[in-house]
Amino acid sequence: MIIKVLTDNRVRKRGFLAEHGLSLYIVHRDQNVLFDVGQSNVYCHNAKKMDLDLRKTDTIVLSHGHYDHCMGLPFFPSDGKLPPIYVNRRAFQKKYASDTISPQYRDVGITFNDKEYSSISSSIVFTGEEHNVKGYESISEDIFLIGNISEITDFENESIRFYTGDDYHHDNMDDEQILIMKKQEGLVVFTGCSHKGIVNIIENIKLKFPEENIYAVVGGMHLENASKTRIERTINYLMSMNLKYLIPLHCTGIKAMVQMKEYFKERCLLLCAGDSLEI
Repeated sequence: MIIKVLTDNRVRKRGFLAEHGLSLYIVHRDQNVLFDVGQSNVYCHNAKKMDLDLRKTDTIVLSHGHYDHCMGLPFFPSDGKLPPIYVNRRAFQKKYASDTISPQYRDVGITFNDKEYSSISSSIVFTGEEHNVKGYESISEDIFLIGNISEITDFENESIRFYTGDDYHHDNMDDEQILIMKKQEGLVVFTGCSHKGIVNIIENIKLKFPEENIYAVVGGMHLENASKTRIERTINYLMSMNLKYLIPLHCTGIKAMVQMKEYFKERCLLLCAGDSLEI
């Protein structure tokens, strides 16, 4: 499996660009999967710098309906058609965030709608429709999506406040979905933001794939503004899993990333835009 970081909040290589967002290109067996597309054409610029032809993408997965994961889609270099796009229907709802006690709502949603892309994508696959009794969506024999993350822990309910709809009601982020790829050594888990909590996410995966161990966790873990207690409990949980790789990106936050590196040492890889890894 090859993982290429096309968009991240950080960059260190000459000529590459960074932005608040995430985009990963994953090559697994015979599948090329684009997981999220950032908020602009940055992922396209960086793909070109990495000699990566995005037109060879087999599948696009949008993790959830926030601008920093989806708004790069109009820049995808298609020839009039896009590959299948896997997205939860609720990702197209109006979405807002507020960082203050006295809410000042700011739009953090997608400005295009699903109908605009139905005409140029070979198919939009709406996930999370509760039609699969296994509780997950299969993209291929070894690639899966899970959503509808249930809340299991008692310490992952902290976050900046998210809202949805015209009445600004609380957004439970039920549109977020997790990409899972199966290797001989175990499952590789890709997260966009982990709004439901990375521990909740892994616990849900264990329920749906009880025979599999977790080999690696890659992506945003939404710990940038988390309390010291939550970060410590999250790291202790991840340490108990004996992961081969932990790759925190995007919204994980510098404080949490530093502590993860301290505990996981060489097993924690602090990748950023322009980096590639084969696992």
